[in-house]
Amino acid sequence: FTLIEILVAVLIIGILAAIAVPKYQLAVTKSRVASLIPLGRSIIKAEQLYYVEHGKTTTNLDDLDISCPTGTYKYICYIGQQKVVLSGTFLSIEHTKGGPSLYFYLNGSAACLASGNDPSSLPHKVCKSLSQKPNPKTTPITGAVYYELF
Repeated sequence: FTLIEILVAVLIIGILAAIAVPKYQLAVTKSRVASLIPLGRSIIKAEQLYYVEHGKTTTNLDDLDISCPTGTYKYICYIGQQKVVLSGTFLSIEHTKGGPSLYFYLNGSAACLASGNDPSSLPHKVCKSLSQKPNPKTTPITGAVYYELF
């Protein structure tokens, strides 16, 4: 092979890698966030059962008949880079490194929160992909929007 042929082959591989890596990151992040949805639904169901039984909500995950997969630290459990917080009116699964966060409400609805105003950022792409709804809604949190999940 000549040097030019090798350079052309390296250039083509570089272009393909530049296209594939962002798609791969989106797929991996989306699957990680999507895997937290069943956990969120389970915790909300447990909170609803607690409310029926006690007439009030709780902010302590230890009060519920459910546990976080990696252990509970008072009111917060950590699952990888996710922080789970039960407030009594909603459950948030917040990404500690600026990724998308999930919010589950006692009425059964859920939303994906994306920080930042750049719609081409990874959190926006993940939330939009999970939501299947084209337009986000504004939130009182500065610099963030949310996408309804269900």
